[in-house]
Amino acid sequence: MHEVSRRELLQMTAAVSTLSSYRILDPHVHVWKHDFRFPFASGAKVPDYDATPEMLLDLMHANGIAKTVIIQVIHYRYDNRYLESVLKQYPKYFLGVCRVDPLDPAAPDHLSDISAQTGFRGVRLSPAAGPDGDWIRGPLMPRLWGAAIACAFP
Repeated sequence: MHEVSRRELLQMTAAVSTLSSYRILDPHVHVWKHDFRFPFASGAKVPDYDATPEMLLDLMHANGIAKTVIIQVIHYRYDNRYLESVLKQYPKYFLGVCRVDPLDPAAPDHLSDISAQTGFRGVRLSPAAGPDGDWIRGPLMPRLWGAAIACAFP
């Protein structure tokens, strides 16, 4: 058995006190709930269980996580209402990344509207490989990029 010297003890104490000044952030988590008020998108493959913000808060507290960024789960597609309700309920703990339909000319307006009202600070866009993902270079994108910048840095 190794005895800890005074020097080693002081070094360990200093290391622990330095770490305690840091906040731990979790940058990518999803939440969902089987709730008729927040229907899932048609054809979504949703697990039978819920992944609620309350469950997430319990895990955060148990593991010393200060804040979490919740990413809009694909189960809701572009309907951000459930995540919006979570962000309004727990603004101290969560920030959000929404999804908008990049093929919808009104997407920049949707993004601006929801970011002005809630804790959304980003948008998730998922272009497909090949011709189906060509919208990312399309004429609708400059306005959407502008709205995304305004959303992230209000």
